[in-house]
Amino acid sequence: MQSRARRTTLFSFALLLFLSLPGWSAASGYEREIQSLADEMNNKIRAATKKTVAVVDMTDLNGNVTELGRFLAEELSVTLTERANGFEVVDRNRLAAILREQRLSASGLVDPQTVRQLGKIAGVEALALGSLTAFGETVHVTVKIIDVDTAKMIGSSRADVPRGGAIDEMLGKTVVAETPATTTASPAGTSTKLAVVRQKPEPVLDHKFVFELQGCELSGQAISCRMLIQNGGPDRVLKLGLGPTRLYDNLGNAYHPDSISVANSVETSRSDWAEQTLIYGVPTPATLIFRGIVPETSSISQLSIGLATENERFGVAFRNISIDQVAVPNLTAISGAVTGVAPQPGDPAAALNDLMEQQAPIQETIRSEAKKTIKEGAKRFFKGLLNRYLPVPLPSPPPL
Repeated sequence: MQSRARRTTLFSFALLLFLSLPGWSAASGYEREIQSLADEMNNKIRAATKKTVAVVDMTDLNGNVTELGRFLAEELSVTLTERANGFEVVDRNRLAAILREQRLSASGLVDPQTVRQLGKIAGVEALALGSLTAFGETVHVTVKIIDVDTAKMIGSSRADVPRGGAIDEMLGKTVVAETPATTTASPAGTSTKLAVVRQKPEPVLDHKFVFELQGCELSGQAISCRMLIQNGGPDRVLKLGLGPTRLYDNLGNAYHPDSISVANSVETSRSDWAEQTLIYGVPTPATLIFRGIVPETSSISQLSIGLATENERFGVAFRNISIDQVAVPNLTAISGAVTGVAPQPGDPAAALNDLMEQQAPIQETIRSEAKKTIKEGAKRFFKGLLNRYLPVPLPSPPPL
């Protein structure tokens, strides 16, 4: 009897321990919040007598979509379908296809005309638009129900999803906007490629410093990453190390920075650190430049930055970073205008090599013609001297 009681006690303890794990509590927490949202929305949609509704990807306050925003929207759509009473929920795959076809995004659904257009094409009477905001230990979720005919809000609901585990992981991951890249007109000899828009990585808080990546640009074979660093503690020195800092592209290639600057402090030696005294509350710019980037690079998988204060070393990392393409002169196009050779795609270095190869035959022809001209001129010159200063040669004797 005592043995059975002991086993029951151990099982209860193990179950309590399992339920207290961060991953479990976060999972059960988000499910409860989604169910609560669905119940509130169900009542408000019925009260507004709407027959069809669609749930759009949730965004942050800047209109960007994370994996968490897409996941919660999908969960809300499924739960709302299960609890719908008197209305239908449009499949999100169909909605996503319409958004792609019309080249719309979740952030663009703030314009009344766009809302009406989407409602007419998708055949829905209401849209559920959600936003996410990270607050300490929770992610605050706000959902608005929009009447597509008037573009007015007919209801709203709120929830707080516990952070931790998979929730935090998805919160920091970007979602690529599924719209094609475009090319815009530029001055002669240049071309500009607009990169696919992604959400900026979440700011990182470590050692009372806030690190906010502003963006990374690719120009030729160099990537420049800009960030803001804000000191949340007393005035102190922060160092960024060239040696421990690395950039990993989407192909798995690793690069050390060629230079790092913090405000007006610049360091180019891999064994040294760029350091600056950061004043409390003042955003300080920093730039990291990486060279030798292979042409096939299209995004950054991870940017790891080595840091140090006067007392200890630490590091921060950003993942899934998009790259903005910067316009560079098209040297091949310029050479085509001069030599008549059709422009060919390639990076500036390759274009310059092509230009030199194309001009080589022309230069050889010029050199050959110059030699001929000089030789003929020299013949005429010396022949004139001989005729002028030497006696006239005697006529040849007649033949015998």
